[in-house]
Amino acid sequence: MSSSVVESGQPSVMVILVNWNGWKDTINCASSVMASNFLNIKILIVDNGSTDGSIEQIIDWANQKNVVLSVVHLQTEDIRTSRHNLDARIYLLLSGKNFGFASGCNAAIRYAADNLHSNYFFFLNNDAIVNQETIGRLVESAARIDGLGALGAMIYDYDDRSRLQAYGGGYVIPFLGYSWLIRGQRKSNRIKSTFVADAYISGACMMIPAATIDRIGLMDEGYFLYWEDADWCKRMTKADLTLVIDNRAKVFHKHGGSGRGIRPFILRCQTRSSIRYAKKYYPNAWWIYLFPIVILRAARILKTADVHLLKSVIGGAVSAIRGTRISPIVK
Repeated sequence: MSSSVVESGQPSVMVILVNWNGWKDTINCASSVMASNFLNIKILIVDNGSTDGSIEQIIDWANQKNVVLSVVHLQTEDIRTSRHNLDARIYLLLSGKNFGFASGCNAAIRYAADNLHSNYFFFLNNDAIVNQETIGRLVESAARIDGLGALGAMIYDYDDRSRLQAYGGGYVIPFLGYSWLIRGQRKSNRIKSTFVADAYISGACMMIPAATIDRIGLMDEGYFLYWEDADWCKRMTKADLTLVIDNRAKVFHKHGGSGRGIRPFILRCQTRSSIRYAKKYYPNAWWIYLFPIVILRAARILKTADVHLLKSVIGGAVSAIRGTRISPIVK
């Protein structure tokens, strides 16, 4: 993965957004990135097989704004030999199918590695926006931190911008299959794992040096949705890399914008991913963790008397135990 600094003297940043039937959010997000006062940015939008006209809408928006956009068909083009517009500001990468969030991010990383110069990758949920200073502040902080794994930002609510959603990241408890975000201010801007909980930077807003990805590899695509950020951060900390929050950098997040209206599928993914994580990092004890993971989720769902949600939890557990992949949904 190339790490060069362009003539401006600024490090190069690849901003990665994954879109699935959410073009309005994606355009809003990309617009905020383009308004950044940090200039050496390229935006890579991976469309995971949208059926709502996202591709046409994004292209039309770019044309209206006179923004140079390059469309790349990942399934039909050899991205290592095809000629691409390297002067484009935005790259719309078409995966053709919804293979999951991690797969979309990895597709963008591979494309950038083969075709573009990148010092940092900035992963941003498409239902979030940044202010003008966010990316510049993250780059400034990242350049000063030796052994950086991932750098997060202060994540505020999109509608109530005084309300803090997360102090950049959180913790997962593998034996319960649950994760939680850090809600309040902390004395230290570094988050570390404890005996019972593993720390992570939220994938809603995460800057990672290209050198870190060179060292630990891409996201684990076995997680269709959820826990892929915790997994990546676990691999970083195992490699003695540091997880840091920049409390000067702000992001405003709708929180769940891409998952509204598909709760059974969400529960299936959450259950499957939490068990997959336990199997991967605690191979001698994961089967003990299985029971509280399933029982706690099932107990909460029984209060709603929704059989479909209960089936989703059980289906996610069975999928994780068997090691089968989640089939993407069509909206």
